Amino acid sequence: MKKILAISIFCALCMAGTAKDKNFKQFGQGLNFTAKNLSLQKHNTPLEVKSNSLFASTNEGERPFIKRAMFNMYIDWNFHLGASTDTYDGGYNAGFTWGGGMYFTFGARIYDYVFVGAGFGAEVLPTIFSGYDVEGFFNIPTFVNVRAFLPATSRIYPYIDIAAGPSCLFYLEKFNAFSFMPLGANVRVGVGVDFSRFSLGLGYEGIYYTDDYYTEKFGIHTFYLKFGIRIGAME
Repeated sequence: MKKILAISIFCALCMAGTAKDKNFKQFGQGLNFTAKNLSLQKHNTPLEVKSNSLFASTNEGERPFIKRAMFNMYIDWNFHLGASTDTYDGGYNAGFTWGGGMYFTFGARIYDYVFVGAGFGAEVLPTIFSGYDVEGFFNIPTFVNVRAFLPATSRIYPYIDIAAGPSCLFYLEKFNAFSFMPLGANVRVGVGVDFSRFSLGLGYEGIYYTDDYYTEKFGIHTFYLKFGIRIGAME
């Protein structure tokens, strides 16, 4: 009797162990299935889908929006063609003017759309007045410069260019002697385009000065063509 009872208990324990092992395996499979579902849900979260879309648009070459100011510097070479006018004691004299100059502008580009800066330059403007030999002017303009950009592509930016400020003008008498003229003013208004690190523009430049003592008014009015280089952060 005792042997039969011992054998029965042993068989019951074996059957219980087998059932326990089978249930554990099923539970483990359930855990794997649940983990798999969790993994799939993780890869499909809105945050990661949005992130993947952002990276995809960046890889496609779209320019990201700039949320900071970038320091930039422009070095421009200008070529001028126009006329000079001189009114002195009621008399009037006009001449043909040409020449060229170089400008340095320092400033910051803000949000990709506006550049604000200041600078100085130097230009030589030979002039032929009626009945006179070739004379000329040496001009040192200082100015505040604003450029409003319209982004076209990631590397091409058309812009409107405005600059104005005081101007130191020297009169060159037949290029043998010079004399300092009273402080005047200069203004530039034009359009242009930035392409990568280069800049091309054209517009109007005016230089004005008035001498109340001699009742003299003088002006140089030219169209300019400029080629420039942009130095600084691109984006």
